[in-house]
Amino acid sequence: MAEFDRAAAKAAGYTDAEIDAYLAAQKPSAPQRTAPAVPRVAAESTAAPSVMSNRQRQVQQLVKRQERQEAMRGAVAAIPTAIANVSRDIPGAEAAQAFVRSLVRRQPYGEALQDIRGAEAALPASVRIPTRLAGSALATAVAPGSTLARQGAAYGAAMGLTEASPEVNVAERAGRAAGQAALGAAAGKVASVLGTGMRAQATPTAESTLLQQQAAREAAATPKYTAFRELGDLAENVATPEQGARLEGVLELPVVRRAIDLVKGESPRLNKLPDSDAQVLDAVYKRLGRKSFMSETGFETGEAVDELLGVMDDLSGGQYGPAVQAYREGSQRIAATERGAAMIAAGRPSRATLKSALEQSEESMPQWIARATPEERQAALQGVLGELRQLGPYDLISPVGVGFRGGPSLVPGARRALRASNLANMLEGRQLVAGTPARRAMTPAGVRELSRAAVTSQFVPGGRR
Repeated sequence: MAEFDRAAAKAAGYTDAEIDAYLAAQKPSAPQRTAPAVPRVAAESTAAPSVMSNRQRQVQQLVKRQERQEAMRGAVAAIPTAIANVSRDIPGAEAAQAFVRSLVRRQPYGEALQDIRGAEAALPASVRIPTRLAGSALATAVAPGSTLARQGAAYGAAMGLTEASPEVNVAERAGRAAGQAALGAAAGKVASVLGTGMRAQATPTAESTLLQQQAAREAAATPKYTAFRELGDLAENVATPEQGARLEGVLELPVVRRAIDLVKGESPRLNKLPDSDAQVLDAVYKRLGRKSFMSETGFETGEAVDELLGVMDDLSGGQYGPAVQAYREGSQRIAATERGAAMIAAGRPSRATLKSALEQSEESMPQWIARATPEERQAALQGVLGELRQLGPYDLISPVGVGFRGGPSLVPGARRALRASNLANMLEGRQLVAGTPARRAMTPAGVRELSRAAVTSQFVPGGRR
């Protein structure tokens, strides 16, 4: 029997599978007798297996190559469907695709929608799920809202209202919009909390930040203070009678006189210097700024402090004011960081100092945020994130939170994370601060107050016409 020419058959258009099936059909079904063994030379006996092995490898390589090509063609063919799947979770996009398909292919809208959904369902899960997540993330990112929770709520409501199925009526759309808005808001809040936690891990701890701020304050203010103290007796710098009279008037103020006596009584070195010496006046100015001095003496030091600062700056050629300003700005940043850290440290025994400092403040955190400068809000945010980073297992499972079976609860730790997220939103201006006029105007009581004010201005004599 002549050897079958496989190459010629493939050139004629037959596949390997068809060729193998044909060869199998040509083999005789009856068992054949074993031919007598004939001695062969070594080269002749080993050549046939080697040739068959090479052919098998070639067939396997051909099959694998064909499989890869088929997979590539399938992936290329699925690209348009994958792109459409990305936009499926964009509000209104699926309905728009079905509408365009119905016009182009002249088919009913419902059939076009089912075709689109069927093609998307046929995609592999490894493609379908990531593309839908990417589309929903993109739509949420561009949704209106200052926080992730509000963006999630807006996105969920839009998805419910723009449902592509024509069978969904208005009432069902409204219900779906409300449910998906609540779900989107919850998902946005969870994402915000997780994002705040990730930011906290990339932020230095509150203790480290405070040490850096204290060092920066000293580096900025100390050289200026040192230069001022080396000026000696400021009375020697008096150039006009007005300056001399102003210096004498300040030194004779009862509250300044009391502070001079205190600082000289505590320091033998200062006691040897005249009252108008720069070192004495520097110590007096700092003593007047202490709350303990005011509570002990009963003096109101506000006007005296301002007058003393003006005289010292005038007679020093403008050297003392910058020193005070540099120290004050550094102290404000430190206080802001401590305040932010204290809001997260509540209930932590190891941070009792921060907690007591916060309780001694006469302002609530929302009130403070409303009046704080951008630099102070940024420092407070550093404190919030830095303190959140320092939370350990003991702090997350706080003893003040008790579970259903009497054991420790994760609720206090979750509350701290949620509080940190809310504070970050307020400090960065993405969330209205409770207690501010803008926030009160959005509450029911604020709306009623504004309504009464509008009615009064319209009808009360003397009001706006």
